[in-house]
Amino acid sequence: MELPNRLADLRPLMKKVVAPEAETMLLRHWNSQGRAFGHPWAPWSEYTLARRTKKGNAAKGILRDTDHLFKTLFRARSADSRLQVVPGGIRLSLNTGVHYAIFHQVGTEYMPDRQVIPDPIPPSFVRRFRAIVKEFILTGRVQ
Repeated sequence: MELPNRLADLRPLMKKVVAPEAETMLLRHWNSQGRAFGHPWAPWSEYTLARRTKKGNAAKGILRDTDHLFKTLFRARSADSRLQVVPGGIRLSLNTGVHYAIFHQVGTEYMPDRQVIPDPIPPSFVRRFRAIVKEFILTGRVQ
């Protein structure tokens, strides 16, 4: 397969290799509540703990009140939605599609940041992602 054709259709690469690698990295981030990549989530305030306890879902944990944000981030997506050819390179897009995710990601005046997506992306993932893409571009093979 020629290089332009490979770059025009990144679905095989995305579905077989990149998506599982990204999901593994994101799940590690969520399951460790940010600790895995050096940005631990702040604990709940007393008010939030009391509210969530009264609601009966405190055991689900931080950022898991309704699970909408989590389920949206980890739902099945089309391959083209995360890996795209852009001028100057390839972009991996990690977008929740949930309007309030940004408030968790960067925090607000009333709420500490709890990164939904690790920022910066872990160097180990970046190295792995680059190696995967390089192999695909050079050989057309999906690892």
